[in-house]
Amino acid sequence: MPLNLEEYSADVSKSSASGVEQVFFTTLERQYIGKKAVELQEFHWLLLTKTKDGWRLVMMFSQIGSYSGQQPVSPPRDSSKGTVAQGVKTWLRDCQAGSVQQMRAVNIRDKIEKEAREQGR
Repeated sequence: MPLNLEEYSADVSKSSASGVEQVFFTTLERQYIGKKAVELQEFHWLLLTKTKDGWRLVMMFSQIGSYSGQQPVSPPRDSSKGTVAQGVKTWLRDCQAGSVQQMRAVNIRDKIEKEAREQGR
């Protein structure tokens, strides 16, 4: 499904809607307020585009909620300049520089079928 990035950002010149890939992931965080631990879960929507030099972050949106699910999730916010986005940019840079070993893609269905065959021996 093509993305209409104009409704999310004024800087659409970074990427056209075609060629943008979406990645969703979550992070868990524990903050201490006094002696009480507060666990938060962040939901991230990462938009990437492939360039001649490798993958590049186009935009990132995040929402925060309580890990227990007892509190409502916050509205999405542009987190493209946040610490998680900076970590993604650094990881992409390191991958392009060859500092990170590339993982082989695994087809999960093939893996499950192979394990089932091995267990049936």
